[in-house]
Amino acid sequence: MRFWMHVLTRLRLVVWLGWSVVGWGVVASGAVACTESASSVKADAGVTATDVTGAVDAGDADAAAGSDALAATDTTPASWPLIALDPAAKAPPKLSMIGVARRVNGVLELHPDMVPYELSVPLFSDYAVKRRALWLPAGTAISYRAKGPLDFPVGSILIKSFLFPEDMSEPTKHLRLIETRVIVRDKTEWKAWPYVWDDDGQDATLKVGGTVKSLPFMDVAGNKRTANYLVPQRNQCLDCHDRKDSGGTFTDIIGPKARYLNREILVDGEAVNQLQRLSDNGWLKGMPALGLIDQAFSAEKVAQVGVAQLGKAELNAAARDYLDINCAHCHSPNGVEGRTSQLYLNFDNEDAFLMGVCKAPSSAGKGGFGRSYDIVPGQPDQSILVYRLQTTELGAMMPDIGRSLVHTEGLALVRRWILEMAPVKCDR
Repeated sequence: MRFWMHVLTRLRLVVWLGWSVVGWGVVASGAVACTESASSVKADAGVTATDVTGAVDAGDADAAAGSDALAATDTTPASWPLIALDPAAKAPPKLSMIGVARRVNGVLELHPDMVPYELSVPLFSDYAVKRRALWLPAGTAISYRAKGPLDFPVGSILIKSFLFPEDMSEPTKHLRLIETRVIVRDKTEWKAWPYVWDDDGQDATLKVGGTVKSLPFMDVAGNKRTANYLVPQRNQCLDCHDRKDSGGTFTDIIGPKARYLNREILVDGEAVNQLQRLSDNGWLKGMPALGLIDQAFSAEKVAQVGVAQLGKAELNAAARDYLDINCAHCHSPNGVEGRTSQLYLNFDNEDAFLMGVCKAPSSAGKGGFGRSYDIVPGQPDQSILVYRLQTTELGAMMPDIGRSLVHTEGLALVRRWILEMAPVKCDR
């Protein structure tokens, strides 16, 4: 559990860009939704100097670390043009042409008009540290939704940067910058553009075909390990992000849901609920009273108290929310895998059978490995779900992309959840 406490340490990052771009389907935009001064936005973001090296392959772990001091740069929006993107146009070849992320003197920064946000339960990606932020076009706001992702206006930009510590016991130091995903809201769906950071960490290049980075690191126990970190290609992205409803198939986002955003973050050293902050600043409309909004069970709390110390209700909530954020984007009624497997791991599914209890899979393939049911209450080692979380064999592991390592802490949570279920005899 000690790793979760480290990896969930609050960090803030802000980005710089000093030139505008014409062409590549983008236009320079000086009008942005966030009207605070650059200095106030930067202070709100809780900016700290972050020791960042370039994205490295195996053998490059000793790349020189960046400066520990925040770069002395002009942070006014006028000198940092953030580019409004046309999601229907060709993506710019370099991240620096957009203006949402840049490394300056060893420090990764957000543009002053980007708004950082955090999730209470993060998606596991080989222990990568993630930095998230959003931007809204001028005069627009997010529309509140009680279920599913919040409704972002057309032209909204989300970014998610992936950084990898060299030593997991010190997850805020010597972070290797791997990729930044730029996600743009179109009229009907979201478009995602993956940018892989160059080895020197000075810019990131569009890689629609994806790539794999071999990343050596030291785990919290002092063991040398290597993650074969996947930057997914476009079709692989659709595997997790495609949804289907009565209107057809579309690409959607996963994390920015009210229940995962309903948490406190540090702003100017004070704990502030980030949903309330979005609403108070006019960036979120239609939000009900905060007390009426569902709240996911925080992964930070799991890390603090430990899986073994969770009460029965806490254990159930924590495990269901872990499966929801890590699995339900596919295993839900409108997810790709859910439509074929009829296995629904979304937190609000109340049908135990469809959740996998005593349910024989329709097509487990290698994932069954001699097991007959997705979940056998009281017997995690006889449950296909546990096997698929603990294996790294291609064709058997779940999620089937996005990880090359076992999430030890998440596996322990799901194992105890199944172990504590009232035993049921699953008839063949």
